[in-house]
Amino acid sequence: MTMEDDKVANDRVLGKRAVNKVTKTRAKTAMNAIANKTITKSASKIPGKKKWTALKGALQTMLPRAKKGKKTYLLTAMLPNLVTLLGLCAGVSSLRFALMEQWNFAVVAIIVATFLDSMDGALARMLNASSRFGAELDSLSDFATFGVSPALIMYLIAFKEFGSFGWMFVLWFVVCGALRLARFNTRSIEGTNPTWAQGFFTGTPITSSALLCLTPLMIYLAWPTQTLSLHPWIVSLWMAAVGFFMISPIPTFSIKKVEIPPKFLLPIVVGLVITATALISHPWHTISIIMILYVCTFPLSYRSYKRLEAEMDLVEKD
Repeated sequence: MTMEDDKVANDRVLGKRAVNKVTKTRAKTAMNAIANKTITKSASKIPGKKKWTALKGALQTMLPRAKKGKKTYLLTAMLPNLVTLLGLCAGVSSLRFALMEQWNFAVVAIIVATFLDSMDGALARMLNASSRFGAELDSLSDFATFGVSPALIMYLIAFKEFGSFGWMFVLWFVVCGALRLARFNTRSIEGTNPTWAQGFFTGTPITSSALLCLTPLMIYLAWPTQTLSLHPWIVSLWMAAVGFFMISPIPTFSIKKVEIPPKFLLPIVVGLVITATALISHPWHTISIIMILYVCTFPLSYRSYKRLEAEMDLVEKD
């Protein structure tokens, strides 16, 4: 075979490779176009939650995957953990505001962290991205954000000149927060809570307890002319009570599981609108009143829990 024949043969091989590469690229582009068109057409015909499911599938298809070895991970699975870390950053940043004596920003940071904490779990379930890693990260983030930061904020504003006696109540609140999270995680893994009790928490959640811990400070921000709410003895008793409620067996209402009868839907919507308006015009007054009303629901939740427990005991006996 001459050199000219070798050159012709090489040109043919290179030509075939180029044609195959172009063909594969065109085929892939055509398949993506057909898939996107099919997803859009099918999603437009399906209303409500099913439409969101189709949209979620389309997002998961279009988003890239993070590769690690032979396994691949959807980037959507990282979104709930990202929200958790944002909440952790907000909670820890509240300490910086407290050290600068910017008390209103410190409380706002904890409120933002509370909102983000309520979003990460819902986002994980929505994207089907729940994992053991995410659950552990959320628990550790909750401890730092809601178990440690609020207690230190109250120490800086109320106990700074009270010495070791005030620090004792800070430690009490932190320890109660750790025990509360440990009990919650254990029951979540073991599944020891009965089905009929899903509408109740055992004790107050750590997020609500963090806001309760900061309630004396919020009352001071609402009515700055008075300083009684920040008196060391009052704050001491308040933090001791909030810590006790965290680890107590007292059942409290779970807002996520509350069922609203249709006849109460309109009054509740009107009440929410009024509350939102009050939050915009007088935020600290409104939040302080909400937290006090929340404490007032404890006897109602205990009574409702005991009634349901008695009804289930009768059903089991029958």
